[in-house]
Amino acid sequence: MFTHTVRLELDQTFLDKETIMNTPVFKFNGIEDFECWISVKRSLLAGITLSLEFNVLNESMPDQDILRYHLTLVTVAKTEGGKELVMYSNAVKARDLAPHCYINGKITLVSTATYTRLCVVNNDVKMYAIQLLPHEVMQFGDQNCDMKFVIGNGSISAHKAFMSLISPVFAAMFTHNTKEAQTGVINITDFDCSTVKAVIDLLYSRLFKPKSYKEVMEVLRFAEKYIINAAVDRLEKWLTHNVTPENFNAIVEYAWNHSSDKLKDVCARYYQQHVDFEFRQIDPVILGEMVKLIK
Repeated sequence: MFTHTVRLELDQTFLDKETIMNTPVFKFNGIEDFECWISVKRSLLAGITLSLEFNVLNESMPDQDILRYHLTLVTVAKTEGGKELVMYSNAVKARDLAPHCYINGKITLVSTATYTRLCVVNNDVKMYAIQLLPHEVMQFGDQNCDMKFVIGNGSISAHKAFMSLISPVFAAMFTHNTKEAQTGVINITDFDCSTVKAVIDLLYSRLFKPKSYKEVMEVLRFAEKYIINAAVDRLEKWLTHNVTPENFNAIVEYAWNHSSDKLKDVCARYYQQHVDFEFRQIDPVILGEMVKLIK
């Protein structure tokens, strides 16, 4: 187990407005495969939110979602009565933190990040995890699929029940007296067939290997339109770890057009780290908002 402790002091200036502050990047002692930082966000609606963020530096590391399970954040704040308010988990929301912990003109937080390395035990018997993915269990023959997406001259089959589970939009289509419920056909006119196929592959746990950020953005746009939140989260994570000078402007535009706080934060941090580059195509208003995010 590896730990790293950060002391944060939030003054009235931070508490009076909506803002985001990131701590300096740190690594766990002896671990060079990834780096971390704590993001502190002040929201008038949610209060103070602390989250442990990380960036993988070694491509041989396991899937980032697996790595996240081995990272935890515990934050301690002292209250006016001398007691300690302890907040657990990787993302800590403390709506009522300020009233209880505002002492001598500031709030003092002590956040401890912990990385628990995956242990491998060698036994005589080899233990393997067993997993069945949706596309391995579900049948896709004409007699098994009860719906299809029609895109121009092409079509892609799927299952009403499954699509209804993952999207409230599809659920509404199939549980009301609609044309889609009667025919089992959803006509898609604003996405091409390759995008819809990529979406269906991703949802059924088939491997999605994007060839460009534009392809990811189109799949993300589909997932947002139909409120497929799990896919939105995973695709945004892909973009946050694949920002380059070449695609930066496009990701900035997407982040602001789609009001993605996650992508906005990443773009602001990237801009701060590459401020010497010329980002001429960025809207001055958006540029001003990015500067505010990194202050």
